[in-house]
Amino acid sequence: MGDLAKTLLSKYVAPFKIYFYIAGAIVAVAYWEIHNYHERQIGKKELAAQVQATADAKIIHTKEVETRANTLAGDLEAAYEKARATPSTNHRTARLCIDQVRVDAVPGTVPGTSGDNGHSDSGEGHNLTAGPDIGDTLINIGKHADEQVKALQQRVRDLEKEMNDANTPSR
Repeated sequence: MGDLAKTLLSKYVAPFKIYFYIAGAIVAVAYWEIHNYHERQIGKKELAAQVQATADAKIIHTKEVETRANTLAGDLEAAYEKARATPSTNHRTARLCIDQVRVDAVPGTVPGTSGDNGHSDSGEGHNLTAGPDIGDTLINIGKHADEQVKALQQRVRDLEKEMNDANTPSR
C-alpha cells in the first residue's frame, strides 16, 4: 500500500471505524430479532395446526366410540330380547303329583274316622296306595338347583368385576 492510501485511511477512515463497528452490530441485532420474530410466527402457526389436528382426532375418536357403543348396545339388547323370547330348554321339572296316590276324601278326614262332615267315612271307594319314594329325586333336583344358583352368582360377580375393571381408568 502506498503512503497516500495509508494517509487517507488513517486520516478519514480511522475516526469512523468505531461507527462502522456499531452499525455492523446494530444490523446484526436487527437481523437476529427479525429472524426470531419470524420463527415465533411460524411456531405459532404450527402449534395452532397441531392443536386443531389433535382436536379433530379426538372428535373423530369420540364419534367412533359412540358408534361402537351404540352398535354393541343394540346387539346386546337384541340378544337379550331373543333370549327372553326363547323358552328355556334346560329346566328341570319334577312331577310332584304322582298318579298312584289318589285321595278323594274330604280334606281333614281319614278313612274309617268321623270327619267334620258329620258322618263316618269307612274308606270305601278310596284308593290310597303308597307311591314310589320321590324324596331322593327331590333332593337331587335341589342340589342341582343349588349348584346352578352358585354358578350364576359367580358369573354375576365375574361380570361385575369385568365391568368395574373396564370403567376404572388406568393410571
